[in-house]
Amino acid sequence: MKSHSRFIGLVPARANSDGVPGKNWRIHNGKSLTDVALESATQILSSVVLSTDHPDGRHIASRYGARYHMRSSAAANSAATANAVVREVLDDNTLNLDWESDDFIVYLQPTSPFRTAGHIKEAIDSISLHEADSCVSVVKTDPRIWKTLHTDDRGLLQSFGKPDLSTSNRQNLADLFQPNGAIYIFRISLFLENNTVPVGGSIPYLMDRSCSLDIDDWDDWLAYTDGTRASGGLGP
Repeated sequence: MKSHSRFIGLVPARANSDGVPGKNWRIHNGKSLTDVALESATQILSSVVLSTDHPDGRHIASRYGARYHMRSSAAANSAATANAVVREVLDDNTLNLDWESDDFIVYLQPTSPFRTAGHIKEAIDSISLHEADSCVSVVKTDPRIWKTLHTDDRGLLQSFGKPDLSTSNRQNLADLFQPNGAIYIFRISLFLENNTVPVGGSIPYLMDRSCSLDIDDWDDWLAYTDGTRASGGLGP
């Protein structure tokens, strides 16, 4: 890794949401999910971009010393992907990011309210330590998923993976992980090469389940506001 590589924070916060309307901007304990994300990002990163179509976006970004990207309607609808958001930000010359292909994007969804500045720093340190091109935060999941079955075209049960795994003892099953949606770090050149946020082939940054809530629906929101915690994935 070149010593001059920079880490640029990107907080994607749509104005609307299908699962919980306006979830990125709902207030809990005096702060919105977007506030929480920007606060932790700007504690660690010198360059942070808020990408949003929310009318108060510019004001919120300036409050935290972040740059503001006015997201297009195409990248703000429910079908938009994280890839489209990253592409728009990289193409926005008004941000004056002066990024180079060896720099990194640190993609931080507001829907992970228990991710802290400390988590972000540890993930960045892990990238540097391993000289990796990408890192994804993960949480351990139940290894019994290895025993998953499906039905074939005759309606008979078949092992989804290797046949011997369906009867294997739990202690013999390999650990499994799932992205918790909190942190995605990737070299810009890697994104440009594939035009997608890399997950496969990334180094894992393991987070506790207690920090891995990814707010997608009302049950998740209630888990957040009630003080209990759970887990999630990738969105814009």
